[in-house]
Amino acid sequence: DAAQKYVSPYWLTTKQADGKLLTPNGEEEHDTLPWLTAFLFVLWIVLGCFVLLNMVIGVVLDSFNRMQQENEGLAMMTDAQSDWVKAQKEIIAKRPLKKPSPPRQAWRLPYFRLVCSDAFDLVVMAVIVVNTIFMMVDIYEPNSPSTLQSLWRLGFISNCVFFGLYSLEMLLKWMGLGLRQYFKDAWNVFDFSLVIITAVDIAFASMQTELPIPGGVLRVVRLLRVVRVLRLLKRAKQLQTIIATVRVSMPGLRNIGLLMCLLMYIFAIFFTQLYWATNYTPGNFGQTTCTAPNASAAAAEPCDTSFDNKASGAPVAFNADVREALPQNLPCSYFRQVNGEVCAADEAPYYFSSADSNWGESLNRHANFQSLSIAFLTLFRCATGESFNLIMHDLFPPDWGDNMLRCCPTCGPVVDYEGGEPVVLSSCGAGWGASTGVLETLLAVSLFFLYYVLLGYVILNGLFIGVIVDNFTNIGSDNSDVTLRDIEAFRTVWLRYDEKGSFVVSSQNLLAILQQLPQPLGVGDRTRSRADLLALLAELNIPDHGGYIHFNETLTALSQRAFCERLNHERLARR
Repeated sequence: DAAQKYVSPYWLTTKQADGKLLTPNGEEEHDTLPWLTAFLFVLWIVLGCFVLLNMVIGVVLDSFNRMQQENEGLAMMTDAQSDWVKAQKEIIAKRPLKKPSPPRQAWRLPYFRLVCSDAFDLVVMAVIVVNTIFMMVDIYEPNSPSTLQSLWRLGFISNCVFFGLYSLEMLLKWMGLGLRQYFKDAWNVFDFSLVIITAVDIAFASMQTELPIPGGVLRVVRLLRVVRVLRLLKRAKQLQTIIATVRVSMPGLRNIGLLMCLLMYIFAIFFTQLYWATNYTPGNFGQTTCTAPNASAAAAEPCDTSFDNKASGAPVAFNADVREALPQNLPCSYFRQVNGEVCAADEAPYYFSSADSNWGESLNRHANFQSLSIAFLTLFRCATGESFNLIMHDLFPPDWGDNMLRCCPTCGPVVDYEGGEPVVLSSCGAGWGASTGVLETLLAVSLFFLYYVLLGYVILNGLFIGVIVDNFTNIGSDNSDVTLRDIEAFRTVWLRYDEKGSFVVSSQNLLAILQQLPQPLGVGDRTRSRADLLALLAELNIPDHGGYIHFNETLTALSQRAFCERLNHERLARR
């Protein structure tokens, strides 16, 4: 349309377009609107993707939290009451910290004080950071120019140096803590494993002869050196909160994962049943070496049921006697790979890709529905939103786009023989025929839309995120009166008076514990007179067991006091 400056697709390739978009000077005129196009796309991304997606996730999260509160008995409680219940669950599950016991031998005491000091941990953390930097200079191929060889030698030497430092750390801890206390700590077991892995790596790298293990195993062993960075989690409190969130979320994620696998299995059955022959290429399912059975099949030799692994896929067998015999022309690549023959150019049939295959760009040998296992992997990829719409388009009937170049109504796999003639399926879409094109399109759209809404929006972006966010709110949130950080602070102060983790301390230490604890559990920096502190001890009413107080009872009383202060403030605010 010359007046609107609009060009229909493929219209300029026809003779009717000659001279239709010419200016009076004889020049072609076609104006585009890039700024308007960019604005419309950005507007749709903001409204359609960000806003709409967050609204769907919000609805799912709200329903999930409401049902979870009903199951936990929190639905009829206020926010303060539900926070108190959650805090009590955390308090009941907590145990006091323990300090390693000093050795009895006097010569081991200096090593014990060294490995238990904060300065020693900081030096080890610095060594890990520097080691990570040196691991980034490692290269794959040592037989390279001199510069790369120097980098490889630098990486090997640095690996040996850091191995010596880690071994020295391990030996110092052995002498200071002893083997029993050393292996009781999970982090020490992790460090010991890394030292052994590094020793194996250095030993194999130093061998000039043929290695006794495959090269792939050696590469995996070298890759495990990267996990040394995880030792930084021992000092990073915020990262420990995230790791704790993931650990607490695993039971809920396991149940949701089972639901996701069940739905994927159901949809994989549907897609495999409907689209297993889509974009079929002769030879995908194997090939027999006999001719098709006919009326004189009794006199023919039986089919060879052997299958050559060089041909991709697996043979199709609907019963014991029916195997794919393929009366169609096979691609030249099949003859070259299986029979070692070369076919003439005029005998070669047409295939969509240069690799003698009808696979397209999206529905290909990596993502298809020929078998249940591959269909399961394909649907798992589609659940993340990757190319799900392109795969859906390849499943449309042949009149959609260029699908007719990749499929044929009479060129699908042979599934049976009737009267000596092969029964061939269609390789286009669901194979229902040319008169059902609209129904096939609606079928593919409906299946993918339902699948993507259930798996992509509700389960992946809804339930999975809901479980993690809910647990992170309970563990790492600062909105509650007593957070996980407050409970950890109490355990740290309690450790100063109960180094063996016996759950009890002398009741005379209670006042000192309150003064060292930050708010809201303790008094922290708040200056109080001795009379106020004694009144606070009477208010807490912590049971005294023969001059000792218990860990859980003390923590419970302090948390109740913190929540009661909040309720009193809310009551006064209402007045």
